[in-house]
Amino acid sequence: MFEAGLDLSSNKISLSAFVKKGNNLFLRNCAFMEVERHAIEASEIIDSVVIVNALKELWKKNKIKNKTVNVGISDTKIVLKEIEVPLTDEKEIDNAIKYQIGDYVPIAKDNLNYDYYIIEKNENSSKLMIVGVMKGIINNIISVLKSAGLKINAIEANCFPLYRLADYYLDFKNRYKENEENSDCIVYLGNDISIIEFTNKAELRYPRFINSSISLFKNNLSKKLSVSSEEANKILNDFDMDTLASRDLSKKTKIIPEAVENTGIDSVEQKNDGEPVKSIDKDNIIKDSMKISANQLINEITRSIEHFLQENRGFNINEIMLCGENLKNLEGYVANNLKYNLKRIDLTSKFLPDILKKNSLFKDNKNHIIPDSILLSCGLALRGIKN
Repeated sequence: MFEAGLDLSSNKISLSAFVKKGNNLFLRNCAFMEVERHAIEASEIIDSVVIVNALKELWKKNKIKNKTVNVGISDTKIVLKEIEVPLTDEKEIDNAIKYQIGDYVPIAKDNLNYDYYIIEKNENSSKLMIVGVMKGIINNIISVLKSAGLKINAIEANCFPLYRLADYYLDFKNRYKENEENSDCIVYLGNDISIIEFTNKAELRYPRFINSSISLFKNNLSKKLSVSSEEANKILNDFDMDTLASRDLSKKTKIIPEAVENTGIDSVEQKNDGEPVKSIDKDNIIKDSMKISANQLINEITRSIEHFLQENRGFNINEIMLCGENLKNLEGYVANNLKYNLKRIDLTSKFLPDILKKNSLFKDNKNHIIPDSILLSCGLALRGIKN
């Protein structure tokens, strides 16, 4: 049983380990740590020495015995595609994909790792999900984990552990048993890369990796205010999206303009007469920057929903569920600009028993940060737990 999950989707590395007792699952251990941003970007390892040392420290500091892991990656370069083939025999499907993979994945065959699974079979055809990623990304991960003394059970795109954890939390098989046209949209706000995906008939549908993430919010603030990444991060953590409500005069629309007129940006460092910028100017710049970043996320959600409904006429979106990294009242701002029901959910709430609060992780961090940071690694750990 491989019950440890390791998320390598950003510079915030997280680990979760489960134990199963009877029919119940318990989070036996969890941990996360941040490494230098130059060392890993969107699951692409740039400085292997830094990551190897970080993994060794993570295991040693948290006294984790299991060294076999399920690894999750997030990267906009990962190809995720639904296709339909005029075949139903699984051997014939496998042969067809093997020889036609170049038609579906725009990555040179000699630099491609791919997999697929069958979503559903019809009378004369089958719907498949194909996943493709460059070998270089996978080979680097394998090399680094091997150097850190770890063994890999599986490497998978993080859309799958996100779905797995959501399924455990919501039980998709029975959620809309009486109405198979109902679907849910899951939005995971990530540190570097975010995920938008759909569920229907207890299957993962149309997942996407997008750049609208915490890093986007932070980078926009840093650029507009000409401040360091650390200062931008502090502003981001303190900002309340509710403050945008009084300035947002737009009605609910399908697509929100990404370009919002900014005033006073050139005066952020100093006025023409050398006087320091007024705080009200800085506040307005911060609000405009946050609004632009949030609207980009809203645009991505809207486009994904429109594409999903165009490809699946007759389906409907019952609910949008927001999870992952947390910005104060982001869900309220997003909900006000979409025509669908939206709520924030904590997918790890079933796995944080009181006993785990003795873990040093809870002593060193605000408790609300922990479930946001270990969410994907929990979904990865569930891969090895048999139902």
